[in-house]
Amino acid sequence: MPENETDRKKWEQLCKQCGLCCFEKTRLPNGRIMTTRIPCRFLDLHTRQCRVYEHRFEVGEECQKLTPQLVAEVDWLPEECAYVQWHKQQCAVPSVEQTDTAHRKSKKRR
Repeated sequence: MPENETDRKKWEQLCKQCGLCCFEKTRLPNGRIMTTRIPCRFLDLHTRQCRVYEHRFEVGEECQKLTPQLVAEVDWLPEECAYVQWHKQQCAVPSVEQTDTAHRKSKKRR
């Protein structure tokens, strides 16, 4: 999605800054991801917002820049994450090519 500055801003606006991704995670022996109660040192626990949000990639050792590609690949983001919800919605919406192909196939069957 973020190809230019406008797209990047729209992508950033998806984030609800809930702080759910700002807690350490551990992978259990069964492969499941468990979110711990240990927050990033920059997370304000009362507001659930990052105190250094605008500079988080420079100062947050563990902070990862979430891109559509990364969101599609990782399994550690919580289901409630707005980026995860966006990704699921994108996967559910057929592309223009898929819609055109389906439309052509249905016309041939008639």
